[in-house]
Amino acid sequence: ETTQWSALYGNPGLGVGELPTLHIQIPDGLPETVVPHVETSFSVRIDPVLDTLDIESATLHYRTDGGPFETAQLISLGEKLYQAVLPGTGCDGVPQFYVSAAGTTGGVVTRPADAPAGYYSATVGAYTPLFVDDFEQDLGWITENLGASDGAWERGVPVDDPGWAFDPHSDADGSGRCYLTANRTGDSGVDSGSVRLTSPIVDMTAPGATLRYAVFLFAEDQWADDLLLVEISGNDLTGPWHRVSYQMYNDGLRWRTESFASADLQALGISLTDRMRVRFTAHENGTGDVVEAAVDAFEVLEFECDSGSSSPAGRVPGDAVTPGTPLTIDRIAEDQVQLNWGASCLSTDADYAVYEGEIGEYGNHQPILCSSGGGTTATITPGDADHYYLVVPQGADREGSYGTDSGGIERLPGTGACLSQEIGACP
Repeated sequence: ETTQWSALYGNPGLGVGELPTLHIQIPDGLPETVVPHVETSFSVRIDPVLDTLDIESATLHYRTDGGPFETAQLISLGEKLYQAVLPGTGCDGVPQFYVSAAGTTGGVVTRPADAPAGYYSATVGAYTPLFVDDFEQDLGWITENLGASDGAWERGVPVDDPGWAFDPHSDADGSGRCYLTANRTGDSGVDSGSVRLTSPIVDMTAPGATLRYAVFLFAEDQWADDLLLVEISGNDLTGPWHRVSYQMYNDGLRWRTESFASADLQALGISLTDRMRVRFTAHENGTGDVVEAAVDAFEVLEFECDSGSSSPAGRVPGDAVTPGTPLTIDRIAEDQVQLNWGASCLSTDADYAVYEGEIGEYGNHQPILCSSGGGTTATITPGDADHYYLVVPQGADREGSYGTDSGGIERLPGTGACLSQEIGACP
């Protein structure tokens, strides 16, 4: 019990029965990658619990060269929230960091709990999308029934039947559609056999290529023969097929993201070619158990670090920093809206990307348009949920600001950004 309390509250000195002084959380997760020479922010929540926080003590400790840790005070955002800002570093840097805070009576608490011996780390570089499928369009997936009496793979918006509590409530990436087993009301699971879903051909020959996708599985008889199998071939449909994931347990009706870097796949004996395919097989063992599966947000990304010369991009109007015509949204048809915005503050920005996110899940924005063709307008078809939109200017090889929130803090890039971010100063 002592270990559990210590891990949870970040205070290795606590004993059984003692109450924690301060509770430090990272509510939105830690940065796993950082763009070279660009500051990276993340949120920290500090709850005083039974102590009084010394606000001046809220600190980020960081280093990039393995030497002594340097410090920077956390920025207070109110409501027990703080912003930590990691300074930029080059491709040869190795960011390592932790946070600390002190109560007026309980002393210093760190996250992770064993800091400074333990610390968090990130990799310098950025992901560039090589192949992205959110399943809003049919890009050539192959569905097969391998003897199952029900549960064939279908592409669509999840029905989310309130009377059938085993299938996904929605897709994983917020675009609307995904692939799932028998998308209908009532019992829609796989029965008495297997159903298979095979991807179109993808190219993974780029250095640093990474495969990433989201999967959902509900298996009533866990750790038995009900499962979701993921396999990869480097030789189109001919194979051989290599198993990379074998799930036989539930994720509590949650989507789960899996990713495999080039090195991971090569370690499994998989040749990286321009004729790769991935297949997902859902199986029910014939006893009538519930097996529901789904796949979404399928991507091949290239991770690279380029510390050479770049062209930082600016920001579009819409905050106190940048004057001009802000972003407007007008419905022009029953299923279409038109976005209009003012030009970037930097004349060298020649294009714009548009990102979409779901209201209430701020920070989950993903690209729906990586180029406006240089124009300051775009017509899009929104998904079923309530969405917000961000317009980001682009320079020759970098994208600029996603705008600032109500507190004046820069919004962070979402997943699968069109370009690496480097924000230039407006005139």
